[in-house]
Amino acid sequence: MPATRDRLTIGQLARLSGLTTRALRHYDKLGVLRPAAVGDANGYRLYDRGQVEVARQIRVLRELEVPLDEVRRIVADADSEDAQRRIAAHRARLEARLAELRTAHYFLGRLAGGTQIEDAMPIRPTAFVMDPQVQRKAAADLFNYTWTLLEKGDRTERESDLMIHATHASRFLWEEIGEAVNHARGEWQIARVYAVLDRPEPALFHARRCLQIAEEHGLGDFDVACAHEALARAHAVAGERDAARRHEDQAREAAQRIDDADDRDLVLADLDALS
Repeated sequence: MPATRDRLTIGQLARLSGLTTRALRHYDKLGVLRPAAVGDANGYRLYDRGQVEVARQIRVLRELEVPLDEVRRIVADADSEDAQRRIAAHRARLEARLAELRTAHYFLGRLAGGTQIEDAMPIRPTAFVMDPQVQRKAAADLFNYTWTLLEKGDRTERESDLMIHATHASRFLWEEIGEAVNHARGEWQIARVYAVLDRPEPALFHARRCLQIAEEHGLGDFDVACAHEALARAHAVAGERDAARRHEDQAREAAQRIDDADDRDLVLADLDALS
């Protein structure tokens, strides 16, 4: 089956794309780039001229160390959002490797300069260890300190930064010694902090995490209501009124099922403040 005006042999495609014929046969076998036609008698592969660009894309992606399975998905629809996400994900993986290489380069420089290995690379702990009672108190104190800053009317920029650090530190300390309810309420407070600081993206992230923990662990209506309140507040900060109203309605429904009157009033007061 000879090449035609509209078709290319595997050798011609190899020359035009920069790929080898061996690579093209391999990509055919894996479904990355299949020929347009294969001769019945001789098994010769023929490619459409339009496949030259696809082959070039494959060559570039492989030179950039994109895994073959990802290459196959990307070139299947190179202009799609899915292809862009996969390229971005590979870029993120390379960034992580760059960070590792920069760290290695730094420490090798210290060793080359005569620094003792114990000083250049001290042993890194694999876990955070603290006396449980001390850790529990620190987690609670940081949670309450965050509230002090949240309620401060003349909060400075530095205090806003400290508020972020404190709420994350509290959540971290609760991770190993706390229960699901501590985790959910930690995520709720983080969401509140970011909402107050007009940062919708992290506020939404932690509000969703709060609801996820509450639902996965079957927490009571108080925590479910708080999670939806956090989502309503975060969506409001993001300017997403419909989503905010939907979660506010769900929070009010859950709040009506709270047995303790003080807890119920607390949630409803937070929801009323959204209006």
